[in-house]
Amino acid sequence: MNSTEEKLSGVFKEIAGILSDTKENLKNLEQKKMELEEEKNHLAVEIGRLSLEKQDLVLQSKEKEDKIGELTSNQKDLLKEYELLKEELKSFQEIATAARRKEFDFEEIKNLLKIYGVLIKDIYDATAHYRILDLLHGDKEEMTKDDIKGATGITGAMVLHAIFDLRKANLITYDEETGLAKLVHRIFAKEK
Repeated sequence: MNSTEEKLSGVFKEIAGILSDTKENLKNLEQKKMELEEEKNHLAVEIGRLSLEKQDLVLQSKEKEDKIGELTSNQKDLLKEYELLKEELKSFQEIATAARRKEFDFEEIKNLLKIYGVLIKDIYDATAHYRILDLLHGDKEEMTKDDIKGATGITGAMVLHAIFDLRKANLITYDEETGLAKLVHRIFAKEK
């Protein structure tokens, strides 16, 4: 073999090696392409599943928001009453805390309430006071002394005494000339 043939033979071997390597690389690329296609299909399925889950979650969220929005007026009223009671209890707690700067003594508060109950019911006889306040918290926030007397069944002197006590406590106003008693501010909400 001469040198040209040897060179050509070497070039052909090199080309054959390059072609073999290229063929192997193409096979590998084809394999990678198939793997990437499978991964792409898998991701497309996963995206579809996640999209359905998202739609389901959005629907569930909307349903929950609708349920929350469907509070009846009665429930809203109860919530308002609860908030008012909470405020009153908070103010009572502040009074108790102010009265005693030490630990909150539940037993002492209970005893204090019992004493107030006895004072109001037995000593002070606040039934007339309560009935007048309850009456003025109804449909009419102002009534004459005679109307109050007729509506409660309490004697005139007791009505007048209770009216003066309530006026002194700034719960009502009373015009002695006209005999008109008027509620200053509501202690509790108007009954429906």
